[in-house]
Amino acid sequence: MTMARSKEDVQNLQDQIRELESLLEESRSMVEHAPDFIVKMDRDGRILDLNRVVAGMEKKDLIGADSFAFVIPEHRDILRKALFQVFTEGVPVNYEVQGIGDKGAFSWYSSHLGPVRKQGVIVAATLVARDISELRSSKEHLRKSDERFRRMFELSGDAIFLIDPETNRYLDANQTALESVGYQKEELLSLSPSDIQSSKKGCDQIGEEDLYQRRKDGTFFPIEETRTSIQLGDQHLAVSIVRDITGRKSILQ
Repeated sequence: MTMARSKEDVQNLQDQIRELESLLEESRSMVEHAPDFIVKMDRDGRILDLNRVVAGMEKKDLIGADSFAFVIPEHRDILRKALFQVFTEGVPVNYEVQGIGDKGAFSWYSSHLGPVRKQGVIVAATLVARDISELRSSKEHLRKSDERFRRMFELSGDAIFLIDPETNRYLDANQTALESVGYQKEELLSLSPSDIQSSKKGCDQIGEEDLYQRRKDGTFFPIEETRTSIQLGDQHLAVSIVRDITGRKSILQ
């Protein structure tokens, strides 16, 4: 009975070991094939282990290498401060740096550096870095597009109103627009197009409807309006470009 029990215990132990080995292999495979770079380093920034390398490098050449060598000089102090904080305070740190990417090109990395503890003592740091070069490039393109639109918006000789398509209220207006209606910006932002625009039958052509805009003083003037929509940053906006056509109407009459 004892022998049988002993064999059963050994078998259970062997099964548990095989299961543990399978889990370890699965975890190792997940780390090695992770899209992020996972690097273990000491307090001086020496690379102790890593899951993968950028194109053009060999893993064996990086073990023991100085991680600072792979970060551009202007950003090395960011990594140095992050390491110091992780090892002295034991807290994770998030930051962005530019470093070596595929085939020697430079890439931007969103980085998370955290402590590795053994029996309560911080013995290393783990860096998880993700290449965000395309994301940053897209954001930079959007920023420049926003700047170009803002310059055009402010300098345009036409009145330009930005409208929230959901609430149909004004969100912004350029100086030309404010001067055309006589409102301060704060006053205009409490209004919607229906508050200052109306259609009236034109006198020169039967059946034609003209669009008029009302000034703060209650007077109206004829306008020509073009509506479009844009994506400004993360906000979807309606754009109303308004031109005063009082002169044109006078000539026609």
